[in-house]
Amino acid sequence: YTSETNYEAERLLKYAIQRDPSFALPYAHLSQIYSFRVENGWTEDRGGTIAAAFTAAETAVELDSDLPFAHFALGRLFTRSYAHDLPNAVERAKGELNTAVSLDKNYVDGYVFLANVHIFDGEADKALPLVALAVDRNPVPPYWYALAEGMARYFLGEYEAAEASLVRSRDQNPTAPFPHRFLIATYGKLGRFDDAEWAALEYEALGRTATVDAMVSSASISDPEYRDLFADGLRQAGLPEK
Repeated sequence: YTSETNYEAERLLKYAIQRDPSFALPYAHLSQIYSFRVENGWTEDRGGTIAAAFTAAETAVELDSDLPFAHFALGRLFTRSYAHDLPNAVERAKGELNTAVSLDKNYVDGYVFLANVHIFDGEADKALPLVALAVDRNPVPPYWYALAEGMARYFLGEYEAAEASLVRSRDQNPTAPFPHRFLIATYGKLGRFDDAEWAALEYEALGRTATVDAMVSSASISDPEYRDLFADGLRQAGLPEK
């Protein structure tokens, strides 16, 4: 999960598109590559990269409206922090993700990202059954399944359980920043300040800025109360505001 692998993925996906411009799947993946680039500050052309992400996802849907991942990719874009001001962003996200799972009942990534949408929208209690369903159907879940469970547990005040899920997520993909962020907030809530400090150092070692303002502004949480709860955990962990 680095800038270098992101740009290499773009090169390979564009080669796939060059070989077959009507193949929808690489367009869907390319949209996520661009989104990751914006989310992680790996581009100076933020606006152009966001536009490219939406164009690629919309192209994937147009080329193959029966491809679950195409709808997943477009739905995920509407959950990002840069999409919060778009009209009906939450409804668009839910609509595309529901389309993905309606096309394939075993498309479990769709269930987990629906769980994320509920978490971002202040409905963490609705997320856990979706994550459980996905884990039951995917015996080798990626790191972000455990991340979704950890975030839901955090917002439900189940901090010990949140830590267990977030540690599992972090260990699966140590270069992904998201588990580290929520671990810092969780340790703040648990009063484990040494662990919070170590988690913040790990986060900064990834080239990130360990401040309340930087983490909250880049988070995909749209619900105001949840954003405040996330910020509160970071403050309790001892992070500076800016």
